[in-house]
Amino acid sequence: MQRRHFIKTTAATIAASAVASAQENKKPAPLFGFDNFSIRALGWKAGKLLDYAAKQKVTAMLFSNLDVYESHDDAYLKDLSQKAQDFGIKIYAGTGGICPTAHRFSDKWGDAPTMLSLTLKIANKLGSPVARCYQGFSERQTLTRWHTGTKRRHAQSPRRSETTRNRPRGENRHREPRR
Repeated sequence: MQRRHFIKTTAATIAASAVASAQENKKPAPLFGFDNFSIRALGWKAGKLLDYAAKQKVTAMLFSNLDVYESHDDAYLKDLSQKAQDFGIKIYAGTGGICPTAHRFSDKWGDAPTMLSLTLKIANKLGSPVARCYQGFSERQTLTRWHTGTKRRHAQSPRRSETTRNRPRGENRHREPRR
């Protein structure tokens, strides 16, 4: 057997094996998208957000609060779900803070259990595999963090040493500067 023939056949075998292996272990592509909170200043509701998401060619959309929906009726949610499917967009449903003692808790949609039930209903009707929420924290915790946390640490942080004082702040201290 000649060396060139051996290399060609080996390379072809490896390539064919890699293709077959990739097809067998094919993982779904990661989803790419955004949530309504990130563009909340536009004031759009879920339907308009889906139109925008389709134009941006994203594959996922998180509706992160209950105000984004024009209605919580089953027919509206079914239509919204169908629209997302037509665009090829996966919808994820969510709500805000669910802790009644949190300083930003809103009882607009009822108490915490009622709000969670509504969020779960919406997630189910939209076909969302998750119902996202967060706990939140109290006003007292916020003030404690402010007074004892970051501000104090910055006030007590050491000054820049002579070796780093002349270096621009963006430079990594463990490597030589780029040329």
